[in-house]
Amino acid sequence: MSTRSRLFIILAIIALVAVSCWFWLKPNHLITDYQTTQYSLNGKTFKLLVADTAQKQQQGLMHIRSLPNADGMIFYFDDKRKRLFWNKNTHFDLQLYWIADQQIIGTAYLPSIARTIETVKVFSPAPADTVIEVILQNEGTNDNS
Repeated sequence: MSTRSRLFIILAIIALVAVSCWFWLKPNHLITDYQTTQYSLNGKTFKLLVADTAQKQQQGLMHIRSLPNADGMIFYFDDKRKRLFWNKNTHFDLQLYWIADQQIIGTAYLPSIARTIETVKVFSPAPADTVIEVILQNEGTNDNS
């Protein structure tokens, strides 16, 4: 077998492996049909994606690297209970607001997975029925800043 043939076969194998890895690593299950809402916090109005189903709440902002048309996400829950959020596959630094009966009951900083490498978990200080994640890089970029 000639050197040129070997090189062609090696390059073809590398290309096949690269394409396979891309398809395997690419999250193809992402939900993209989010509604948006405006929400005011501490004198600022944010445009937020609405996570109002279990599937949307489970996905949250995971795997999303750019969100140019929103400042974060709001999670509406049917019940009020202690909440747990984590940064697995989350590429943004987030400010979380724990809300119960339309009142802020606490806040938490949740760093991106790139900052922590390992998954970080944060808990609501009390039962909450709504949670808001504001992307810190986007903070102040909306029209009402």
